[in-house]
Amino acid sequence: MKLKYPILAGLSILTLTLGAFNHAHAHDKPGDGKHHGKPLMSEPLRPVLQKSEPEYTNGNKSFKTFPDFSLEGFTSDDLKGELMLVHFFATWCRHYDSDYKILEELSHSYNIPIYGINILYKEDDRTAQYIADNNIEYKAWGKDEFNMFSHHYMLTKTFNTVLVDKDRNVLWESKGGITEDHVKNEITPIINRYMKSTSEEKKAAR
Repeated sequence: MKLKYPILAGLSILTLTLGAFNHAHAHDKPGDGKHHGKPLMSEPLRPVLQKSEPEYTNGNKSFKTFPDFSLEGFTSDDLKGELMLVHFFATWCRHYDSDYKILEELSHSYNIPIYGINILYKEDDRTAQYIADNNIEYKAWGKDEFNMFSHHYMLTKTFNTVLVDKDRNVLWESKGGITEDHVKNEITPIINRYMKSTSEEKKAAR
């Protein structure tokens, strides 16, 4: 059967097709072929960092639970301990020694391991050499080469410290360097309460 107005029919089909295409790509930015709706995790990050749901504190994203991750020589499977300190650091910063020494004293006082994640590193900072030469006691450490943590958790400071329990629940964190006041007024009370609670649980389980 021949259409009476073949040209008009063809134009109608073309109009419907273009309308459907425009609707499907309404959030696309013209010219680059990329999706610009909800931000997507870039390809290098997908296999190595599973993001935990963030809380917001003073405008910064915070950890609720420490995420799964995989860095060269150090993964989330290495995080083992009743309590653990995770230290985000850069050895080239002049405040590194003072920041680390406070953590080292805390670690020795409570027998808590320290794990290190090198952020904002420079290609020539010789992190491994510095750690070896200065007897830095990270139980394990690795470089965040793709700035995964900085990107997802807004780690804009050179140093950040997270206190984690055996289930990787975050008990305390700092955005920036750690101080003696942090240890005395914030971290130590948390550690003491946690240890008392776990001790009571163990007694009750006997």
